[in-house]
Amino acid sequence: MSILIDGLPAAPDDLAHQALVNYGAYTSFRVEHGAVRGLDLHLARLDQAAVELFGESPGEAEVRRLAALAVEGSDACWLRVSLFSPEIGHRNPSFVGRPKVMTVVSPPPPLATSMRVTAVPYVRETPHLKHVATFGQTRVRRAARAAGFDDALFVDDQGHVSEG
Repeated sequence: MSILIDGLPAAPDDLAHQALVNYGAYTSFRVEHGAVRGLDLHLARLDQAAVELFGESPGEAEVRRLAALAVEGSDACWLRVSLFSPEIGHRNPSFVGRPKVMTVVSPPPPLATSMRVTAVPYVRETPHLKHVATFGQTRVRRAARAAGFDDALFVDDQGHVSEG
């Protein structure tokens, strides 16, 4: 696993902040042969989240540059791009400005040929943002796996699929 922040090896203070302050946005995807399906959609969503959460975006060109730097030399991998600000914390949540970009490269998960899923009523907080607060999702997925399913399919209060 490789973790970079703004293109440099992650510093312990930045990692500690990520562990203690659950505020930010991310996107993640499989990279194969230097390509990503729907990359423009991932980047657009991340850009919108950056403006909403931080008041400013690092910009699509910068995120692309940092993503390319992170996966350089990898034929296939999983890339998570997270936005955060060490200036934002529990005691001082008021910072407005450009967030840092954290890239995490890990091995790609195996491609599933079939999955057993269970529909679970769940809507995450601020569902239009793919934010880093994933306690609820992880808890529901753990319960689904403990019940013998591969994953959970989230449905809203009307039974419409919200996430998978």
